[in-house]
Amino acid sequence: MRPLAAVPADPAALIPLLRDALSGTGPAILPYPIDAPRPEVVPAEVPSRIALVIETSGSAGVPKRVALSTDALLAAAAATEAALGGPGTWILSLPAHYIAGVQVLIRSIAAGREPIVLDPSFAPADFAAALSAISGDRRYGAVVPAQLARLIDAAEVDPGLAGALRTADGVLVGGQRTPESLMTRAASAGLTVIRTYGSSETAGGVVYDGAPIGSTEPRIEDGEVWLSSPSLAEGYLEDPERTARSFVTEAGRRWYRTGDEGEIVDGVLSVHGRRDDVIISGGEKVSLGLVEKTVREEPGLEGSVVVSTPDERWGEVPVVVSSRRVDVAELRAVVATELGRAASPAGVHVLDPLPTLPSGKPDRRAISQLVRNRPVVLVSAVLVTDTAGRALLVRKGGTTLYMQPGGKPEPGESALDAAARELAEEVGIAVTAHQLEPLGRFRAAAANESGYDVVADSFALTVAETAVVPLAEIDDALWVTRTEAAELPLAPLTRDHFLSRLKA
Repeated sequence: MRPLAAVPADPAALIPLLRDALSGTGPAILPYPIDAPRPEVVPAEVPSRIALVIETSGSAGVPKRVALSTDALLAAAAATEAALGGPGTWILSLPAHYIAGVQVLIRSIAAGREPIVLDPSFAPADFAAALSAISGDRRYGAVVPAQLARLIDAAEVDPGLAGALRTADGVLVGGQRTPESLMTRAASAGLTVIRTYGSSETAGGVVYDGAPIGSTEPRIEDGEVWLSSPSLAEGYLEDPERTARSFVTEAGRRWYRTGDEGEIVDGVLSVHGRRDDVIISGGEKVSLGLVEKTVREEPGLEGSVVVSTPDERWGEVPVVVSSRRVDVAELRAVVATELGRAASPAGVHVLDPLPTLPSGKPDRRAISQLVRNRPVVLVSAVLVTDTAGRALLVRKGGTTLYMQPGGKPEPGESALDAAARELAEEVGIAVTAHQLEPLGRFRAAAANESGYDVVADSFALTVAETAVVPLAEIDDALWVTRTEAAELPLAPLTRDHFLSRLKA
């Protein structure tokens, strides 16, 4: 047995401690966030083989303490060095209490180099300056997709910065799914970016751009990715049951069951998402990971997250959480074409900024809780069309989005009566309730100005061509064709009940 020391993950202080832990002259290390209190319950000792204990972020489940041996950590560092073409100087821009961050330090120790340390919220110019400061050596970095996106955004408008980034011999990106569109942009900018796959249980990335590195071997068992590698963890500290479920030995070879869905085609591993992120929607299996992968390929949605939320009709449905508003109907069509109708997102929740972990990865647990607990506003809305085939849109005071006329029912007022009243109060169209055709209850394609979901009891009305006058809180009211509507910032009722009733 050997002592276990829980220490703040300050890189400068951590390097000598890691060096001693790897050589066996010092205690095993459990690094924890610099701005967090020391973990309350830490074993005094661990088995002598263990040099490092990584506590997972818990972004998608219960936190675990992964125990890694010296042999596993050095095997991972050696495999990375060989895959990248030799030793070099690393830029650390990830928190050192995560495996991706601490591995940058271990690779630096193994190579006899001092890493350059940046804050995870670095400016792109800082990363470029760090690369430029490295002379006579190979230059490496490791980032998460959000950091990579910042670098690419800057490189696309600053040729000098782009030139500095191109001097990197390799920038590893991992920690979460990296959109293909982001990789394409990186290649167009001339950056050497390598997409990695691995986890704390594998001492970091062990598959680079779909190909295993070192002696790693992937296989697929009943759709699940299994990995065998010299860098596998010993298991979970003080949790033999979880260890037995996740690590198995067959024919003398040890395997880690990743819990990820994937496939191997022509020797290339593709990972589709977590097995435990599969929901049943309307009786059909839907992988939230595949939905998220598809959504992230759409321009501007590279950082979006897909979670599930309960639905009275379908049981559970996928929803997109993004920092920007999008056309929900178009996004649903894209996903349905790629993955089928059941996978189409029920809506888009706008959260700006998205909750993140210290590493920069989305905090999926917090995001899911926000979505599931999001307030809902019930309103009445009227799809008004005229005999020329146009539809009536209104924009309320202080907002930028156009919707159908309507609003909240008064206490004791039915949705039907509220629809007729709002129509008269907002645009001066006086009708009786029985003239309105019920369409059903639908969700709006965007939240209201307070961030609440809007669910509308919807009705249809056809009127003769007529002028409308913005009344009450309405800033603008206009008749539009389908083509004209496509040029407006819209938050229409979903399921195409708005656009499908317009004539081209």
